[in-house]
Amino acid sequence: MSDHTVTVRATDEQHGTWRSTASLLAQRNVAAFLRYAGDFTARYYREENLQAGLKDPVLTRIVEKKYMGALLNAAVSALPFIPKETNSYTHGPLPIKKDLAEAIEGVRDFLSRNGEDYR
Repeated sequence: MSDHTVTVRATDEQHGTWRSTASLLAQRNVAAFLRYAGDFTARYYREENLQAGLKDPVLTRIVEKKYMGALLNAAVSALPFIPKETNSYTHGPLPIKKDLAEAIEGVRDFLSRNGEDYR
């Protein structure tokens, strides 16, 4: 790590504000305070930029619930048209209608236990 010199031109008012704030933060001098303030500000803006790029978790959950509700409704609507079982070359007869009905019931049980509702 190398040291770099940065020249800052400040008004008397700015210098006084920095000096008094430096003493509040137990910094040794104005230069130490400016290093601290610069690091803090850089981290703040970096984090703000990072957060701006992230999705809103509440909105994401609302959209997710909408699509999960549509998927559950589609499964319920498809159930009467699903054959009782299908033949698999590797596993033999598979009870797909029963499996789908159990999955639908499992999702409904989960929703009722957790106070969730997909609409």
